[in-house]
Amino acid sequence: MKNKASGRIRNLLRLRKQNDTVKIICILSLAAMAFLIRTVQQIWGIYQYAAAPAEYIVTAEGAMSGKRVDELLQNKEVARVSRQMKLPVSVLFKGREAVVDCSVLSQEYMQEITGMESASGSSRIYMNEAAYADLQEMVSEGEGTIPQESGQGLAEKGREMDIRYSTGEDPEAGEVTGQTEALPNYYWAKLVVYKAGGEEPESFIYTAETDRRLQREAAGLRVQFKNHDLDGIHVENLKKLGYEIENQETVSEEEWELQIKLLHIRYGLLVCGLCVLCGWLLGKYAY
Repeated sequence: MKNKASGRIRNLLRLRKQNDTVKIICILSLAAMAFLIRTVQQIWGIYQYAAAPAEYIVTAEGAMSGKRVDELLQNKEVARVSRQMKLPVSVLFKGREAVVDCSVLSQEYMQEITGMESASGSSRIYMNEAAYADLQEMVSEGEGTIPQESGQGLAEKGREMDIRYSTGEDPEAGEVTGQTEALPNYYWAKLVVYKAGGEEPESFIYTAETDRRLQREAAGLRVQFKNHDLDGIHVENLKKLGYEIENQETVSEEEWELQIKLLHIRYGLLVCGLCVLCGWLLGKYAY
């Protein structure tokens, strides 16, 4: 059996050099394999997308009450829900001041996103790597410099460091005077950089005060579904409940990328089939 198979391979290689038809058949076979591999990659990409959790930031008229949260959690496809608010946070980082737009979420939801537990009573600011890179760029280009003091604890400790922050509750808070100790509205916190979070910059803050403010002032909800749907049912159901999708642009981009992948799959299968058909016809009628 081995000798027969080896003989066929040697015969094919000999014909490939001598016969143009065999050359064309070989080219068509390689093309079919290439398109098939590319199609399988696209299918795998869609499978991963569909299996990953989907997040929507939604707003609606009225307060984000516990009743709204419970209503969304009744949907079996919903994994978790949190009130959400945006908060500009001024941080003193490596001797400079920068303002970062942070999201405030419930402690449980924040732990799910970052993969890190918040120590009870501790103040923490979480950034994904993209947001941390933006912060480094801001402080390197900033004009106003705040002298860095010895013993201030700003040295990076792996991916966690001590910083000072202000949420700007006092209109006069954050006034730069050249001495950090003269800023009574700045407080200590841990800045933690986490690896998850994708390519878009995203920052979160968790303190006892922001947790209280979240209950009173939240104007939106963050809803995580167990996985993505491929037909837009999640968005349709949210809109039926009276919500507007705040991150609609991101959702639309994901839908567009999905359609592109589906198009690649259709045409990949079509071209692969045509290559196989042409190769079969050439092999059948050429000999």
